[in-house]
Amino acid sequence: FDKQLREGTTDAEGKANVTFAVPATYANMGALQANFYTTVFDETGRPVSRAKSVDIFTQDAFFGIKRDWFYYFPLNQAVKFQFAAANREGQPTSAKARVEVIKHEYRTVLTRSGDYFRYESQQQDKQLVDQEMTISNQAQFSFTPRSAGDYEIRVYHPGAATYVSRSFYSYGGYGSSGSSFEVNTEGNIDISIDKKSYLAGDKVKAHFKAPFSGRMLVTLETDHVISYQYVNIDKRDASIDLPVNGEHVPNFYITATLIKPHGQTDMPLTVAHGFKNVTVEDKDRKMAVALTAQKSVRSKTHQKVTVKAAPGSFITLSAVDNGVLQITDFKTPNPYDHFYEKRALDVSAFDLYPLLFAELRARRSSTGGDAELSLDKRVNPMPAKRIKVASYWGGIKKANASGIAEFEFDIPQFSGEMRLMAVAYKGQSFGAADQAMTVADPIVISTALPRFLSPGDTVNVPVTITNTTSKSTSVTAAINLSGPM
Repeated sequence: FDKQLREGTTDAEGKANVTFAVPATYANMGALQANFYTTVFDETGRPVSRAKSVDIFTQDAFFGIKRDWFYYFPLNQAVKFQFAAANREGQPTSAKARVEVIKHEYRTVLTRSGDYFRYESQQQDKQLVDQEMTISNQAQFSFTPRSAGDYEIRVYHPGAATYVSRSFYSYGGYGSSGSSFEVNTEGNIDISIDKKSYLAGDKVKAHFKAPFSGRMLVTLETDHVISYQYVNIDKRDASIDLPVNGEHVPNFYITATLIKPHGQTDMPLTVAHGFKNVTVEDKDRKMAVALTAQKSVRSKTHQKVTVKAAPGSFITLSAVDNGVLQITDFKTPNPYDHFYEKRALDVSAFDLYPLLFAELRARRSSTGGDAELSLDKRVNPMPAKRIKVASYWGGIKKANASGIAEFEFDIPQFSGEMRLMAVAYKGQSFGAADQAMTVADPIVISTALPRFLSPGDTVNVPVTITNTTSKSTSVTAAINLSGPM
């Protein structure tokens, strides 16, 4: 839901409270995220915006499902699941739940697509289990598949339409029929690694869980194949160590292709694939940058800012009115994150096994999503050119042998916060830093005037006088006019 909640003024302490109700149609839909956008205008019409995300919990308890190790299970053996219930703080709780086990059966038909025919699977769901139970912190549940096929276990809040679920498969040398599985000759290899990110020189411990045993091709890829090796899969799993170096920065992909031996006929798969992204960092390429500047200054003063980075690096410094930067939610430039951001896999994978069944053609799919909502929608396309934005750019300077570069600039007649942004680079190393500088005189006078007037107009000029010190004082204000006014 999207709603403009309120327009109004702040109180004497600068606060404004807003309340809203979440529609009842969102009950039992898990955790939602609400994005709040707030803009405050001062007497001159200058906006300052803020964005904040808040979690909204539509239910008191949340369920989780943990299953046995593999995705594939033999017939007539119990598949064990562990249920958990937690409150909105993530602490264990007790709650009633409805548990349902569904078997997805498929009716395969021959359809025409363009100039060729192919098989398509139309899914039909068959309910095998429907029961209620109490999950107190943790609970055990088991189900024994009696026929081969594609299964799903679901956990609901009683009366809710939404659920959490896990899927699993069951195979056997008997019990399969034409409706047991969707038309698909490819399975998945689950690849897990021991860390979230690695440094150049580390070793990646990769663990492979496969639907069947056999000989597996493992490659390391970016926009080309870096290396490859063959691994024997025994008892449907294997582990290997993969050394990484600077060639793998910022990330690479582990790809696995496993071909089923001809002797295994207890499942309809012919080949399995797996992909895993691995993040690699080189700590020598991330440069530390430090700013030394006063945190609070007066307007119309001369300032000196010192930036420290790697000796011999090139440094640039900018200082800009933070209120202007917030209009478009401008972020401090970070070249390290830009040049070493995650890259897509640029190697296409092919295998000939699906072509053994010419009528079974791979179905293409694409993924995408809406871009993050941001404050750039608050940009005013009609700029006020008579107001000069407080900004400074110091050009590019080379740091001395101590890694220091100095910048000097004058603060104009200005009241607010300026953001100091420093960027440094040297070879393949990059760094960035920012710091806020508050500009405030002891007495600040703000006025607001119309953008234009016509002869004969009368205008009221609001004048706001702010005392930024901790002591009370008395002031007298006067206005001088010239020209037609």
